[in-house]
Amino acid sequence: MSAGNLLSLARRTRQSLTLAIFDVDFFKKVNDTHGHIAGRMRERIAEFPPHVESERIAVTVSGGLGAFPEDDESWDQIFAAADRRLYRSKSDGRNRVTITG
Repeated sequence: MSAGNLLSLARRTRQSLTLAIFDVDFFKKVNDTHGHIAGRMRERIAEFPPHVESERIAVTVSGGLGAFPEDDESWDQIFAAADRRLYRSKSDGRNRVTITG
């Protein structure tokens, strides 16, 4: 189901909807230190925590939440709120999720 369809369903059923977005902290540093093969962790995420040649790579994530109807009626505004909170998580020290503000 698309994001627009989910939002329409939430409106019709008068249900809330929460969008969570996450970003790997210092991901460029992982790539720069261990090479791009370590940064392409799609296969390795199943083996979490990821290892490159016997070295464990510490990985943390930061996140932000956006919500309907609290943040707005449009998908773009809900996403913008989640994105703004993601960057607040990063500026407040990383490895956290910001849900308001």
